[in-house]
Amino acid sequence: MKLNLKLSALAAALLFAAGSASANVITTDVNVTPTASVQYVNFSVTTAGQFDIWALGSDTLGAGYSLDPQIHLFKDTLSNYLYGDDDSGGTAGGFWDALIANVDLEIGNYILAVSQFELTDVEAMAGVNSDVVNSGLVRVSIDSFNGNAVPEPATLALMSLGLLGLVSTRRKLV
Repeated sequence: MKLNLKLSALAAALLFAAGSASANVITTDVNVTPTASVQYVNFSVTTAGQFDIWALGSDTLGAGYSLDPQIHLFKDTLSNYLYGDDDSGGTAGGFWDALIANVDLEIGNYILAVSQFELTDVEAMAGVNSDVVNSGLVRVSIDSFNGNAVPEPATLALMSLGLLGLVSTRRKLV
């Protein structure tokens, strides 16, 4: 009986931890090519707050990231344009990476269009950047300042369920 109670408590704790997990930073690489000239990164904001949204290319990350990135941010659909950036941030003269800095985002779903220079908002909506002639990686980083606005991927929930399965299998074998 005590073992069943302990298993139930462990299961509840794991499921609670998986359901409430969050991260301050999401980072992903996108591959921009002439045939896939605009890539989209979809993300949800679960707690309103301030964010930095970066697209890093060769200026910061070196040869493997060979493009000069440009980004455009939309809310819910590609028809709801919010912000765009190219060659921003940094000191004296900036740098060739894109940054939408200290932007206030409310709860909801967002789409970040990522490509290389020169990507207009109209091209971002259409999904085609006619200026892309080379392929390359761009690293996208979405950083929240309020600690729990960007949800962690569902891997923690899957891990928790796997651990529960192992615990219950072990109990049946004993």
